Amino acid sequence: MAGEDSPSPDSSPSEACDVTEHLSRFTLERHLPRVNCPEHIVLVVDVCREEDSTPYKLADGSTHSQLYMVKRALSLMLHNKHCIDQKHKFALLVLHDSPIWVHDFTQDPREILAALEELESSPVSGHCDLTTLFDVIQEQVTLPQVANPAVAPPPHIIRTELGSYGLHRVLGLFSGTKN
Repeated sequence: MAGEDSPSPDSSPSEACDVTEHLSRFTLERHLPRVNCPEHIVLVVDVCREEDSTPYKLADGSTHSQLYMVKRALSLMLHNKHCIDQKHKFALLVLHDSPIWVHDFTQDPREILAALEELESSPVSGHCDLTTLFDVIQEQVTLPQVANPAVAPPPHIIRTELGSYGLHRVLGLFSGTKN
């Protein structure tokens, strides 16, 4: 923050203690209890390929498309999240001309991985309107109701992960540029 003293890399231990003491005077307000909740994760994959996209080149010299790399990254995430908590659920939504709900929530990551492998890239069709994306999610997902979230956690939380290699399509929406 401008105008406030903050520890620099070459601060003395006493300066660091002063900052710690200063920060300890603040009270953090928590609205949720400190517990882990199962997650319902909506994976959103943009399958539109950019015209001038450069393939990814790995250390072994192999090259791969951007969609292939997005699929591999999502595969790692699915496996890791499932290992952390087998109660997590996953759903798949695809972006192209409009969002398409491809697979409902499942605890089996293999179902989502199979659906991911079937995805193929397609030419860019224009801007992606995220409003319709959130409308589709809202139609498919019911938010959990909790009487007092500070006391009892929700039965699950909803998370949306956007795996987009045509990111300029999404960002173009905000900048006003056309593809």
